[in-house]
Amino acid sequence: MLDLGTTLQGYRIESVLGHGAMGEVYKVRHLDRGTVHAMKYLALPSRKVRQRIQREAQSQSRLSHPNVVGLLEVIEYDGDPALIMEYVEGPTLEQWLETAKPTLQEAESIFRQILAGVAHAHRKGLVHRDLKPANVLMSRTRTGLVPKVADFGIAKIVDASGPVGSQAALTRTGTSLGSPAYMAPEQIRDAREVDATADVWSLGCLLYELLLHRRAFEGADVLDVMNAVQDGRFTAPRELKPELPERFVRAIDGCLKIDKDDRFESCDEIIAALDDGGGATVATGEYRSESPPPARRAGSEVPGAGRPASSVAATVPPLAVAIGAGILVLIIALAAVLLR
Repeated sequence: MLDLGTTLQGYRIESVLGHGAMGEVYKVRHLDRGTVHAMKYLALPSRKVRQRIQREAQSQSRLSHPNVVGLLEVIEYDGDPALIMEYVEGPTLEQWLETAKPTLQEAESIFRQILAGVAHAHRKGLVHRDLKPANVLMSRTRTGLVPKVADFGIAKIVDASGPVGSQAALTRTGTSLGSPAYMAPEQIRDAREVDATADVWSLGCLLYELLLHRRAFEGADVLDVMNAVQDGRFTAPRELKPELPERFVRAIDGCLKIDKDDRFESCDEIIAALDDGGGATVATGEYRSESPPPARRAGSEVPGAGRPASSVAATVPPLAVAIGAGILVLIIALAAVLLR
């Protein structure tokens, strides 16, 4: 652990924010600019891993989104990298959920914002691989708490250095039951072959926990949790909350398919499930799909379905309205003549 007051390339350490198996996180201040940042100092095992973390950090620095913790630069101290990041004032989502019981509306708002950050990263070609409440920071703002996803790509470096089931991998964050409870089954089997659908699984776990106030996959120890994940064993959402709207059930189910080929492929499919049947009002920063909605099967279209009456009426050409009105007048006039 670094001493308080230590200066690293213009950044002075002011306090310790947290620590884990990989290293520590400090609150630092830039001596010239006076700006406050978070610094993640990583004690890495080899030169090769240090080089990889440098490359991964450069990729992460391309991310610029209100729901992603920004990475400013990477510096070195005693040969180890230190990531200079945006400082977020507030608890992690894990800490917040220990006492908070969000309503459905609050849970959906938080989840949509997390989804927005992850979707942005996926569009940039980055997969998180370790999405969990401990890696979501809840920034305190004037309008309330804003979730920000942290540590994109960091897990990729660690996972590549050993099997995901190893003790080192399971305890790398200091919460041994944390990561396995949110890992996709294929990630537990082989962490080296993981794509964006693993993040989709983790997002399903986050949505489940936000809505139902408990983890989807639980157990007495790490092995129990991993077995539950591999088997896809979790309590059906409506057993815990019978009144849960169907669109939430579909979203969770689409994320938590054991076979990744059956799972939602992208964040767009999650948002389509949430929007189906009428989602909550989307606040600033929440995710809306940038892709068109999935195509309906031939013959399943219902003209005007899902649109307000005013919207449907607005799609009828004015000429057609006029013709229809004229025909109606003629019918009324003819009826009047026949009744004389």
